[in-house]
Amino acid sequence: MLKNLRSISLFIVIVLLAGCSSMIHRTSGNNLEEDPGSRTMGEVIDDNSIEVKVKVAILNLDPELENYRVRVVSHNGKVLIVGQLPNQELVDEITAVASEVRKVKSVHNEISIGNKLSVGVRANDSWLGVRVRSKMFAADDFPSKKVTVITENGVVYLMGIVPEKIGEEAVELASTVGGVQKVVKLFEYII
Repeated sequence: MLKNLRSISLFIVIVLLAGCSSMIHRTSGNNLEEDPGSRTMGEVIDDNSIEVKVKVAILNLDPELENYRVRVVSHNGKVLIVGQLPNQELVDEITAVASEVRKVKSVHNEISIGNKLSVGVRANDSWLGVRVRSKMFAADDFPSKKVTVITENGVVYLMGIVPEKIGEEAVELASTVGGVQKVVKLFEYII
């Protein structure tokens, strides 16, 4: 039992160190620096925690909201909320409760008023997201790991911590995928 616990602990440490190495890059002077566009493991955990806390706060607002489609994505404390609700009052209330969650820097509420999207539209959104991510992955010298792609009702939302040039390139790549109705950039720009 103790031997298994040590093996598991060693594996976890190796995985964490491997993840940390991707956040370090060599500068032109052969110095090592932290990659300014990468999030630490702690920041990723914070974003996951923010997503859960916002979802719980939304359900605490009105348990009936479980019957509607509301998705929450957090990237470096910036929260994107997409989905469909029956009225503007609920949309406004959700923005208010999401803003109050600890470590939330900003809220971008893109919920539309109307019925839940059909299974066919949601499946198309999933396929559209795959196609956008694939296009970014296949692009030469494009850091696709640094861009988060969320698709809702034909609209592609792009999040990440990137230089402005990379953000513009991401928008260009996403907008050329057939079926994309609109691209919304929610990047944090670094110099």
